Amino acid sequence: MATLKNFIDQIVIDNGLSGNVNFPASRITRMVNLAQRYVQMQLNGLGMKKWENSLAITTGLGQKLSDGQFAGQAVKVFDISATIPSMAESPKAIKFIEVSDTTVTPNVFGLAFEIGENNFLENVTNSFMTPTVKNSKFMRLSGRVFIAPNSITNATIHYYKTVQDLVNDNDISEVPQEFDSQILKSVQIELDAILGKLNDKQSAINQLDKDIASQWDKFLGKQAVNQQANNTQQLQ
Repeated sequence: MATLKNFIDQIVIDNGLSGNVNFPASRITRMVNLAQRYVQMQLNGLGMKKWENSLAITTGLGQKLSDGQFAGQAVKVFDISATIPSMAESPKAIKFIEVSDTTVTPNVFGLAFEIGENNFLENVTNSFMTPTVKNSKFMRLSGRVFIAPNSITNATIHYYKTVQDLVNDNDISEVPQEFDSQILKSVQIELDAILGKLNDKQSAINQLDKDIASQWDKFLGKQAVNQQANNTQQLQ
């Protein structure tokens, strides 16, 4: 498995960066960390479950979920960085929010899914569209999450954690080693763009996405073979 030092050494060798003051190890480390986050984001979208997590954010746990307002309407709100600092920075980082109203009998439960600001405004201002707990919605804006309706008393957020940054030379990425080359390719795209060697960065990113998807298919195939071998061994 590649360490941070392995990544840096390979990048330096491939690009002739030895002794280049414009690309010290600290800068290359940042590029590697951004690259592994990008690969992680793509893997999340393809269905990898490795970084899925959940966290209760109800008012009974440190006032993480509190009363607030949006466009003059009462909603529930919480600050992302203070509540879940480990959440990945990507559009689909929050899968959904499990909500309930425990003030009624029987208790009412539902799932809140993300919508855009305009649709959220319609939901909280239009009495016909005002969501019930069973049909609640949320939006992200300015580093906060707004959830409607305001009658929600408990909430659990289901989200993707961000991959841990590599800091020390011997640190190994949480991204499976099968995707080491995709991390290097992501760094290479950024380097080529900085050095003026890339005419069409978006095309290069699109090709990287295809590479990640292709490697994902191979990864799933490998996992299936390993699982079959384990099952066979257990039966013997």
